[in-house]
Amino acid sequence: MNLKLVIHQTLIGITILIFFSCSKLTDVESPKNQLTTDKVFADTNGVKAALFNIYVKLENLQDPVCNQFLSIYADESVSLNNQNWNQSRISADDGFNQNNWTYLYSIIYQCNMILEQTTISSQLTGEFKTKIQGEARFLRAYAYFFLVNLYGKVPLLLTTSLDENGKAPQQDSDVIYTQIINDLVGAREQLPSSYQSTGKFRANKACATALLARIYLYQSNWTMAESLANELINSNIYTPLESPVNVFKANSKESILQLSTQKGYITAIKGIIPSTSTEIPGLFFTDNFYNSFETGDLRKINWTKANTVINNNSTIVYGYPYKYQNSTVNISNPENLIVLRIAEQYLIRAEARARQNKISGQNSATDDINILRKRAGLSEINPIGLDETLKAIYTERRHEMFFENGDRFLDLKRTGNLQHIMTSLKPTWIISAALLPIPIKEITYNANLIQNDGY
Repeated sequence: MNLKLVIHQTLIGITILIFFSCSKLTDVESPKNQLTTDKVFADTNGVKAALFNIYVKLENLQDPVCNQFLSIYADESVSLNNQNWNQSRISADDGFNQNNWTYLYSIIYQCNMILEQTTISSQLTGEFKTKIQGEARFLRAYAYFFLVNLYGKVPLLLTTSLDENGKAPQQDSDVIYTQIINDLVGAREQLPSSYQSTGKFRANKACATALLARIYLYQSNWTMAESLANELINSNIYTPLESPVNVFKANSKESILQLSTQKGYITAIKGIIPSTSTEIPGLFFTDNFYNSFETGDLRKINWTKANTVINNNSTIVYGYPYKYQNSTVNISNPENLIVLRIAEQYLIRAEARARQNKISGQNSATDDINILRKRAGLSEINPIGLDETLKAIYTERRHEMFFENGDRFLDLKRTGNLQHIMTSLKPTWIISAALLPIPIKEITYNANLIQNDGY
């Protein structure tokens, strides 16, 4: 990553945002600063603009890469236009992969900048510093979560120093996870319980708690995963669960963190939702996934749609994602991009409980499974034993979290099911595809980086 370019773009972006900051995030006054780091961070307006710039980066990353391309890369969907991702055989010079890496490290660099500059500032109040630093720690942890899961060993950058970052070596995943946990524990202490803006567009303590619960699940720390998920669910702030038709609306109670779409729709959805009922969608589900829902599952009824296409006397049904339904401006019934929601916490708690042999009875894994099934309009189940319970949890997760933040691909890796499932579905799948390639430009910038196997 060209860090000098990142710095320049960051400062330009912050300066522009000081003028045109989104009112949903924060209102700032006209700037009195020049394009230098110390002056940008000299007052609350500049710091808020810097923070908003990170959320803009996150929005740019979240939908195209996490929702679409990782869905294609796994076994959920197929793209008409991205054959390499369909086959899970991307190259080290793939443009989307490069953008993914760049956005994630740009977020990290900007978080480091906020942490450094707010620490040395004498013009910001202690309370303001505490909240902003908690937010930066959450956002940095979020970026590192995707980096370590997509690329394996990655550089751990905790400074804005060009010299240090430009030659930083890759670190084992344990080191990265330790930093993620440290950041999230710190964020929980620093962030307020309430949201700092209208809507759920800025991280609060619940956001750090939700991500930390996920991290503990990935680390097989079942006690802490259950405890944190329990904390969120029992707060009653994000429950009861919404009706499926309302889950992805801007006013959804279930949402823990959203990214503002400004005009009530997600731009990239235009490439997925077809303009007529007879054309092939730009992205459509694999038959394996689309046919895996139980009859009457409200998630399939409300969160997917299908086109029937007749071609050469053959009739083919193409199911496609419909969690986000607005493809044009919709201020009266807006949708925002969801980053975290409470349904995931039920899945986390269910698995954590199952792993602790809390399979049935009160406060059990089965309870959590059936809460999600009830919302989906399905009958209760009573799995017997750990294997059957885990299978039920994985099935619910597949149908609950599809097309969200790469959850399917990451979860297959986490549970050790990636290789045998992908091998059975994709003839082009190879073992090394479990990790994405380090972008070739990054190896050019940093000679200490070692390419992942198979690339």
